[in-house]
Amino acid sequence: MNFLTRVREQLEKLWENFALWQKIVLGAILAVSIVAVVLVAYNMRQEPEMDVLYNDLEATDAQAITERLTEMNVQYVLADDGRAILVPADRKYQLRLDLADLNLTGVVGFETYDTTRFGETDTDKQVRFLIALQGELTRTIEQMAEVQSARVHISMPAQSLYRNEKKATTASVMLRLYENTSVTPDQVETIMSFISHSVDGLEPQDVTVMDIEGNRLSDEVNGTTSAITPEMLANYMAMSLDRENRIVRNVQTMLERVRGPGQAVVRASVEMDFDAISTVEERLLEPPAPVSEHTRTESATGMSGTTGENPADTNMGGPIYGIPWSTGDSTWDMEERTTNYESGKAVETRTVAPGQLTRVTVSVAINGELSEDEQQQIYDLVVSAAGLSEPRGDLLTVVGVPFYDDFTQLMDQELAAMQEAERQRQMIQIALIILGLILLLLLIFFAMRKMNAATEAQTQLIAEAAEAELAEGEGEGEIPPDLGLDMLVESEGEPAIDAEMTPEALEKKALRAQIEKLIQTNPEEVGKVLKTWLIED
Repeated sequence: MNFLTRVREQLEKLWENFALWQKIVLGAILAVSIVAVVLVAYNMRQEPEMDVLYNDLEATDAQAITERLTEMNVQYVLADDGRAILVPADRKYQLRLDLADLNLTGVVGFETYDTTRFGETDTDKQVRFLIALQGELTRTIEQMAEVQSARVHISMPAQSLYRNEKKATTASVMLRLYENTSVTPDQVETIMSFISHSVDGLEPQDVTVMDIEGNRLSDEVNGTTSAITPEMLANYMAMSLDRENRIVRNVQTMLERVRGPGQAVVRASVEMDFDAISTVEERLLEPPAPVSEHTRTESATGMSGTTGENPADTNMGGPIYGIPWSTGDSTWDMEERTTNYESGKAVETRTVAPGQLTRVTVSVAINGELSEDEQQQIYDLVVSAAGLSEPRGDLLTVVGVPFYDDFTQLMDQELAAMQEAERQRQMIQIALIILGLILLLLLIFFAMRKMNAATEAQTQLIAEAAEAELAEGEGEGEIPPDLGLDMLVESEGEPAIDAEMTPEALEKKALRAQIEKLIQTNPEEVGKVLKTWLIED
C-alpha cells in the first residue's frame, strides 16, 4: 500500500466521523474558496500591464491629464503622490500623441498667434508678443540637461522721443536645476548671450541669471557680486598668504646665502585690493583734420541807383519812392569759403583685475651688529628682491640685533635627546625581535624533543605489551618456547624468516610480528595504554 492510498483512506475515515452540519460548513468554505480563487485569477488576467505616461508632474498638469483620460475612458493609476500617471503599456505612446495639445508646462509660446483676436489693440499685441517670446526662451533653456524648469522675464521700457530718457531693456532668468547638478559659468554666459541675442536692444550684462535658492549665477560672469561669499573670502586670504610667502622666500634665501643659514629672519605683510574696476576714457585727437571745404565767389559791375522805399518817408529826407537817389558806375566782388573739420576721438576701456597690491611691509632682522654700509646694502638687496615701490607706500625695516641662542641650543639638545631616544627604541626593538626568535627556536626544539620522547615511550610501551603477550602465549603453548634456527615465523604479508638469521635477530623479528599482530587485533587497548602514559607524563 503506497503513501497516497493511506492518505486517501485516512481522509475518508475522517470525513465519515464528521457530523452533518460539519460536512455542510466545510463544503461551503471549500466552495467559497474556489469561487474566490477563480475571481482573483480572472481579475489578474484582465488587469493590463501599466507603464508610466508622465512623471514629475505639477498638480495642475496632473489634473488636466486625468480629466482628459477620464473623458477618453482610459484606465489610469496615480503614483508617486500624484506626480506620476500610469496607463496601459500598450496605449502609452498613442496617449502621449493624443495629449500633445495639452500645455503641461504652462508655458505659452508663439502658438498663441494661431488664433486671431478681434478688437485687439497694439498694446495688447505687444504684451502678447512679449509673453510668447518669454515662453519660447523658457522652452529652449529647459532643453539643457541640468535644467529641470526655467522662467524668463523680459522688461521692455516704453519708447521715448528723448535720447537722455531712454531706458535699457533688461531680463531675468530663474533656473530650477536637477538634484546633484550645477551649471558652470560658461553655461551661464551662454544663457545670457542667448537671451540678449533673442531680444532687440538687450545687452548680455543686463541679463540676470539666478537659481531656485536665490544664488545670482550671473555675477561670476559679469565680475560683480553683491556680497562676499565664504569661498571668495577664503580665496582672497589664500592669495594674500601666497604673496607674503613668496616675498619671504625670495628675501630669506638671498640673505642666507649672504649671511649664512639661520642668520636672518624675514617677515612680510601685504595689503591687496580685490575690487574689480572698469574705466572708460574718451579723448579728442589733435589737431583736428579738415574733411571738406566749399568756396563761393561772386562779382558784378554796372549802373546802380537808389530808390525810395515809401512815399511816406519823404518828410524824413529820404529818397522818394520810385525816383533814383543817385546814379553812377559800381563794382561788387564777394568770396565765401566754408571748411568742415572733424576731431578724432579715442575711446579706451580699462579693467583692473582684483588682487592688486596696494601696500607691502617687510621686516628683516640680521644676527649681530650692522654697519651703515652693510645695512644699506641689505636694504637695497631686499628692495629689489621683494619688488618694493616707494610711490605705492611700501615700508622696509632692516635691523641688526643679536639673536637669542639659548633657545636654539635648547632645541638642539632636545633634538639630540629625541634622536638618542629614537636610537635606543630601535635597539630595544631589534633586541626584542632577536629574543623572540630565540624563544621560538627553543620552543620548536623542546617540542620536537618531547615528540621524540613520546615516540620512544610509545615504542617501549608497545614492546612491553608485546613481551607480556608473548609470555602469555608461551604459557599457553601458542608460541613454542624454543626460538632456534629451525623455527620460521611468518607474519601476514611477509615472507618466512631466513634460517640463517642469528637468535637475536630472530627474537626481534618475532617480537615485531607479535607487536603488529597485537595492534591489528586489539588497537583499543594499545590506545588506552598510550593515552594513560601521556596523561601521567
